[in-house]
Amino acid sequence: MQLLQKYRFFVIILIASLLVEGVFLSLVLSSGEEAAADTEKEVAVVDLAEIEIGSFTVTNHEEPGLPLRVDFTVFAAVEKSLEEEFSTAYELNTNKIKEAITIVIRQARPEDLREDDLEYVKAQITKAIREIIGREKPSVQGVIIPNFDVYQI
Repeated sequence: MQLLQKYRFFVIILIASLLVEGVFLSLVLSSGEEAAADTEKEVAVVDLAEIEIGSFTVTNHEEPGLPLRVDFTVFAAVEKSLEEEFSTAYELNTNKIKEAITIVIRQARPEDLREDDLEYVKAQITKAIREIIGREKPSVQGVIIPNFDVYQI
C-alpha cells in the first residue's frame, strides 16, 4: 500500500497521458479515414484495353562476362476508347517500337532486369512507345509484362 501511495502521482500522470494520447490517436485515425474516403471519390476509373506488342528474346551484355538472355512478352495498356486509334498508330510503327523495346533491354543494368516489379523496364518501354507514337496521338497508359524470364548464358 505504501508503494501505491508513493507512486500515486506518477500513476495518475500515466493514466491521464494515456487518455489524452488515446483521444489524439483516435482523432488522427478518424481524420485519416475521411481523407482516404475523399481520395477514393476523386479517382476516375478508366477502362483499359491490352494490345499485344509482341514476344521477345533479347541478349543483354551490360555486365562483362555475364551475358543474360531475356525472354518476355509486352502488352500496351490503352484507354478502350482509343484502342482502334492506338492499334493503327502501332501498325504504322511496329518495327520502330519493337527495336526500341529491344534497345531498352540490351541497355538495362542486370539489377533492373531482376526487379520483382520491373518498374524501370516498364517505365522505359512506356516512354519509348510514347516517343515513337507521339504525344498528341493516343498515348499508352503503361505496359504489362506477364512473363519475364532472365537466364545467364
